[in-house]
Amino acid sequence: GMYAIGVKGENAPSACIVNTVIQVTSANPTIIAVSMNHNNYSHECIVKHGIFTVSVLSEDTPGTVIGALGFNSGRDVNKLLNIRH
Repeated sequence: GMYAIGVKGENAPSACIVNTVIQVTSANPTIIAVSMNHNNYSHECIVKHGIFTVSVLSEDTPGTVIGALGFNSGRDVNKLLNIRH
């Protein structure tokens, strides 16, 4: 699969693309594992704020969305500026 991980950025919401999200438990609360590069701005935001979202991307997700979220850094650009979220 392919997933968009949404985070609370310093100045605006941000997001990144990951390809690994796994449900670890079904007990309450449900625990998931997300594989992400620790040098990633989104990882930095998760550590700082303690929250994130996971959106499952469909096979029809436009390449422009994947490119905007996957090939830029939220440190440098507002990745969600032209993406409906």
